Parts: sequence; structure tokens; C-alpha cells
Amino acid sequence: PEQHTAWKHHRFVFDDTPLREVLPLLIDNYGLTVRLADPALGNRTLTGTFRAQTADELLQALSLALDVRIDSTDTGLLLTSPTD
Repeated sequence: PEQHTAWKHHRFVFDDTPLREVLPLLIDNYGLTVRLADPALGNRTLTGTFRAQTADELLQALSLALDVRIDSTDTGLLLTSPTD
């Protein structure tokens, strides 16, 4: 239950959650369109509780925790591996 209500308090709770399941939260909570440069990035998992008042705060946490780079494009955000 905590996972389903935490967003109301700007808290995001993940328990071995694949990135592909996190992306809809960015759409639902912040209206962001996010694409993965490589579908394999969607398999990276996230565990922990993150506080984020803004989309930028959550994106920064995701970038650090999952070792992904976030680039802005004409159609939204693109997540890539830092070595790409």
C-alpha cells in the first residue's frame, strides 16, 4: 500500500522495479514523454525510496541510481547509457 500512496507525498518507493515500469510514473506525475535509446535499459532495476518535489529531482535520482544519461529531444526525454 505504501507504494501506491507515497507519490501523494512526493515520495517514490521502488522494490526491484524495472526502469520500464518507472517510466509511466514520469508521464502520470509530470507529463513527461521518456524513451529508451536501448530497450535493454528498461531491464535495469531500482530499489529504494526517493523524494522528489520536481521531475528534475526524480530524473537526477534515476540517472545516478541506474547510471543512465538523460537528454532532452524535440519529442521528450531520451535515456541512454553513458557510454553511448
